[in-house]
Amino acid sequence: PRGAGRNTGFGSNTLAVMRNSEIPVLVIMEDKHFYPYSKILFAADLVGYSRDTLLFPLDFFVHQFNSTIEVVHFGSEDTEEKSKVMEDLVAIFGEERCHVEYINEENVLDGLNKTIETHVPDLLVLVNRHRWFFSKLFIKSVTRNMIVDSPIPILILHDKA
Repeated sequence: PRGAGRNTGFGSNTLAVMRNSEIPVLVIMEDKHFYPYSKILFAADLVGYSRDTLLFPLDFFVHQFNSTIEVVHFGSEDTEEKSKVMEDLVAIFGEERCHVEYINEENVLDGLNKTIETHVPDLLVLVNRHRWFFSKLFIKSVTRNMIVDSPIPILILHDKA
C-alpha cells in the first residue's frame, strides 16, 4: 500500500484507475484470491443503467457462477421511475437469484458499511457515472476506510448515460 490510498490497502494508482477507467474494473486486495463470487451486493442509485453497463462482467458473474445478487438502494421507493429501474434489474438478473431492498438511510456510506456487515457479500458492485457526485464520494469513502474491517473485492462499472 502506497500513495494516496495507503490507509485502505489500495495504492494511488488503483484509486486513479477506479475513478477514471471507462471499462469495468475488478479490484481485489493483494492478499485475496479471485474465486467465483456467490453473493454479490449491488449498491444501486436507480437512475437507470444501460444494458451494456450491466452485461459484462456483472451479468456474466451472476449467471456463470450462479450467484445471488442483492440490489440495495439507500433511500425510499418514492418514484415510479425508481420502481421501474429496480424491476428492470430484477428482469436482467432473474427473479430466482435477485433480491431487492430499499434501505432508509440518509448517509449512503453508513448504510453501505452496515449493509456489508449484515449481508457479508463476496463482491461489492458500484457504478461510476463519471459525471455524478458518487464517483468523488466513493473515492473519498475508500480513502476513509469505507469498506469495514476486512475489505472485499469491488467491481466498478462505468456508465456515461
